[in-house]
Amino acid sequence: MSLPEEDYYSKHRYQINIIECAYAVVQKLKSEQIPKHVIAEYAHKLKTGILAYKDSINYDKNASKVARMQACVIKPTHPSFDFWLALQLSTEDADEIPMFLDAYVNGEIDSIKDFIGHVQYFVLKIMKSVILSDFKEEKQAIINWIREKRSDNQKLFLIINELKLEINELNIEQKTLIQNRILQVIENNFYNNYYNTKDSRNNENEVNNNNYNFDSDNSMDEEISLIVTQCSFNKAFEHFHQLTKVKNKKNKPYLSDKDIENFLLSNFYFEDKLALKNTQPIEIRLAQRHLNQLFYDFYYNYDFEDTNDKKEVYFNLLKRTFITQFRTAKFDVWKTNFAKKFQNYPFKSIR
Repeated sequence: MSLPEEDYYSKHRYQINIIECAYAVVQKLKSEQIPKHVIAEYAHKLKTGILAYKDSINYDKNASKVARMQACVIKPTHPSFDFWLALQLSTEDADEIPMFLDAYVNGEIDSIKDFIGHVQYFVLKIMKSVILSDFKEEKQAIINWIREKRSDNQKLFLIINELKLEINELNIEQKTLIQNRILQVIENNFYNNYYNTKDSRNNENEVNNNNYNFDSDNSMDEEISLIVTQCSFNKAFEHFHQLTKVKNKKNKPYLSDKDIENFLLSNFYFEDKLALKNTQPIEIRLAQRHLNQLFYDFYYNYDFEDTNDKKEVYFNLLKRTFITQFRTAKFDVWKTNFAKKFQNYPFKSIR
């Protein structure tokens, strides 16, 4: 007896499930020994792209697992399809790429008008912009496929200024504008950031697969970006370890060394440490003004000369971490008091 259609997940071999695609991309990066901090950043931005896609289709996170997986099979008509197609092709065996693309041209899968033009003008450009792994063989397979299709069928020729084109520069500009929401999130500085990476990072340990939960249904607003600081982990630990001096009514510390470590790794980026994906609130009896001074001392000592004003970043960190003290805090009011010193400060001031 076969299962009802809604009880199992299935797709055409060459349809693209963006979650499966993201996993495949990360696995390829790991196989090529890309530095782990680069993979972590790339994976985070892929997750952001997935969340943006879900938001665009009114994704129902309360639906069954099968329905949710099916919803992540992207349609060729979706504005971000070219981006995910570029990523998917970068993970395919080069000799299978022609069959993959033929499935869309030949009607095996719902296609889009001028599919070959999309592959030539969008997909190849996206691959060059956002893919960090080696894809020379895959790129050559795509170029060969485009040339073959053009010579096989004169109606598919898209040579500018020689034939009437349905994909012209105006269409390309319009398409690009539609894609910006997702592409800008993922494309932003990836290529430059990777090639500016120091060679000394190439021997870092492999990243645990469990760090990349692409199927999580958190909204984009719930995604927490790590704070990049000029401080080393050891110095940051020494500074925030002062919080363990605060004791409860039973004269026991609220926080342990492990609590401080978890706080730092779930909120800050350190080159020599693997980030934690879940940030947790901290319960501690300490006045807001003293927390302000503790965090401002850190900000002043390590991030004050940063080109970006991080005050709002630190405010959001305090608000989500110390819920009791900052539940009603407003940024415009808080920032005027952030740099103040107060009497009876229980920690070591570094200003």
